Amino acid sequence: MKPSKQSISPGPVALGVLLAILIAYLDSYVATTATNSASNEVNGREQEPNKAFFQRPGVRVSEILRARGYLAEEQSFVTDDGYVLGITRGLNPLIGPKRRQNLRRQPLLFIHGTLVDANSFVMNSFDIEQPKDFSGLDADQVSESKLIQLFNDEPSAKSLAFFALNFGHEVWFLHRRGSPLSQKRIDSPANKPKPPTVMQKYLASIEAHFGRDELANELNRNWRNRRSVSQTTITTDWFNSTAGDEMATRNNSSRHRRASELNNHERSSSQATTKKDHTRVVEAVEAAPAALADYGNLGIDIKITLDKRLWNHSFDEQAAYDLPNAVDYVLEQTGHEQLVIVGDSSGGALIIMSLVLEPKLNDKLSKAIAWVPSFNIGHKKDNHTYALVQPAFDYIGPFPFTFLSSPFQALMEIACSLEVLQVTLCTLATDTNWGTSAGMAPLRPEFQSNYMTPVSAHEYLQLIQFVSKKQTRMFDFRNKAKNLLAYDREEPPYYNLSLVSFEYLSIYVGTSDTLVNLEDIETVHRELKVPHRIITMGQPGINHGAVLYHDQVARIVIIPTYKDIISHGRRAVQSGRQRAGHRNRRKRVRDSSGQQRF
Repeated sequence: MKPSKQSISPGPVALGVLLAILIAYLDSYVATTATNSASNEVNGREQEPNKAFFQRPGVRVSEILRARGYLAEEQSFVTDDGYVLGITRGLNPLIGPKRRQNLRRQPLLFIHGTLVDANSFVMNSFDIEQPKDFSGLDADQVSESKLIQLFNDEPSAKSLAFFALNFGHEVWFLHRRGSPLSQKRIDSPANKPKPPTVMQKYLASIEAHFGRDELANELNRNWRNRRSVSQTTITTDWFNSTAGDEMATRNNSSRHRRASELNNHERSSSQATTKKDHTRVVEAVEAAPAALADYGNLGIDIKITLDKRLWNHSFDEQAAYDLPNAVDYVLEQTGHEQLVIVGDSSGGALIIMSLVLEPKLNDKLSKAIAWVPSFNIGHKKDNHTYALVQPAFDYIGPFPFTFLSSPFQALMEIACSLEVLQVTLCTLATDTNWGTSAGMAPLRPEFQSNYMTPVSAHEYLQLIQFVSKKQTRMFDFRNKAKNLLAYDREEPPYYNLSLVSFEYLSIYVGTSDTLVNLEDIETVHRELKVPHRIITMGQPGINHGAVLYHDQVARIVIIPTYKDIISHGRRAVQSGRQRAGHRNRRKRVRDSSGQQRF
């Protein structure tokens, strides 16, 4: 049985913040009319749909894809433990179903990081005007340097998702628990068996990898007297306590149907600096009321914030249920036997955690890409500081509160629209957090509309625990009795990388990254017992956000990653082995008979 995670009420402080937000919503709404009028006079005409960038908090992946001329469809599926997750499918309209079927290029599934949404993978697409068709080029037959020469200036090469679409792949974006499109649960039928817990999956993985003897050793290791557990008042099951939850009521469309209500304006690089700054601020202020003045949805956001059923999870449930279920869903929808999975930051860590817990993933993946994965992090951090801040996130709820996310994004977007602030305050803030960008990875104001997306407070707490322990462990309840109930030990088990048997994993790390540094990844390299690739990006300014936003991201990250997928995935490696085996057989026949036969 799993214990229930401790809950701390937001309290009077949250009510005061709520009142302040209400006032901000109302005040900004009054000022919106004049701002919109001034903005229309500055820009003069409306953008064409395929050039529009929906610059506002809450912009969705599907909106950005469609704005660039691609096809997009929002879908959803239910995880084994009853969470409803959104997932977005992207297609290239120039490459029809029959052509895609003939190409047999595997779909890509993208897993985003913490405090951001899946739109982070498609934000860097400002210069894309329309889809293109590169499907006639076999990237496996072209060197990486030649690909860089061909596509370094190609706008779609700044985003792996768009680049893959132009090569004929389907792309899928998982919206992780707590993000705006994944804030629902459903009732589990009374006769439906409960899914295995995270710990049960972990033990099953040990048995599958090492056998029953090692499983018995693991069960006996650090075993504690169960009598102390029975004397506590903890009686609920953490993982299954929400199995009978009702579906959380939420009107997604009211919050996100803003594309048709906003005027999107073309930016001109030929304007003088002062006029450019003025235009950018006007654009940002015009978009902000969608978040700052939409107080009609405030009640919905507060209700979601206070609904503990939606936030009673950490990374563990996502690794045990969400990723394996998402892989199954994409394979079912596409008819493919395998797919490529790409994760950024904690999304990359989730991929590795899932490979530990779910050996069945091995046969369903052809390649796994982990960009700067937050796994075994903290080797260059002040661990004592991180240990001290843990109590601040030991509550069941979102971080940040859902009703604070969009206003924060809007205000930051407005502030960073001023060039003087973008190159000073905004850059300083991100460089302090992510590592120095050396002026090569500027966080454009539009990117601010993606940051501080709500996550479970316990997900963020577990990330802090990773840093504090310098090791990726299951969620620590910070209570021995609760840990005993959850794990049969006082300390949570760590994710044992010797359980990973997947041989097509590539890990990318930047030398300027302070969140995930080389020493962190070195521990991952030492613990993995199967072949894998570590790609060190040593160019200037490769901080934690550079894999998405660096000025040279096409040459440094995107094109090498795509080449990695095509040439070092399961199918490519197996095909290479088959070709090598065929050459060896021909050589043996020639040596034994003196003649070459086919």
